[in-house]
Amino acid sequence: MKLKDILTENSSYNLINEAGLSRLFAGIKHGEKKRDFCVMSAFRKNLTLQQNRSRNKEVYATLSNYKMGGYPLIGHWKEAPEGADWQTTPEEDKTLVQEESIWFYKPDSMELNQFTDICVSLCRKFNQDSVIIGIASDEEDTGIYFYSKDGSRQKFASSVTIRPEKLGDAYSIMRGNPSNPFVFEGTAQPVNIIGNMMFKHQNMLWFSK
Repeated sequence: MKLKDILTENSSYNLINEAGLSRLFAGIKHGEKKRDFCVMSAFRKNLTLQQNRSRNKEVYATLSNYKMGGYPLIGHWKEAPEGADWQTTPEEDKTLVQEESIWFYKPDSMELNQFTDICVSLCRKFNQDSVIIGIASDEEDTGIYFYSKDGSRQKFASSVTIRPEKLGDAYSIMRGNPSNPFVFEGTAQPVNIIGNMMFKHQNMLWFSK
């Protein structure tokens, strides 16, 4: 396999950093400044994992055009068999479904309106119901919001300093299924030199040890 082919595949060259999400929340306060952020995914339920990962790669490529990079988030939920009620389905009959999403910060040089426009544009391009945007830089508008593809928004929390676990609740609502909890396992992390090269090639960020 050619190196270019290796770098364009999602393979076993990464692991999950369970502390990654906490570090992302800690990074909202950046020195004397506070950073806005977005969490989104291009995944669609009717597509294969390979197709969905290809769509997420397009998001990373778009972010690169605006001098932004994205941190890959790994999470999952449990899906009941088709036609079955999730609440009453035994745990052993549920299927673990993985979804990969992307966290990215607004650059200091970018206006908040431009940042939200980019996020909404990505939401619309990949036919998502909404994206999550955390506003920390504007004290009068601070909070975590769902931004829909038509540009409208709904507040989820009045602070960006929520527990990282609460982001899973927001994600479940964003996905239209609040009764089915989404669990963020952490951020993806390269495990070797090939992994480092793959991440850099795809504009994916990670935390160094």
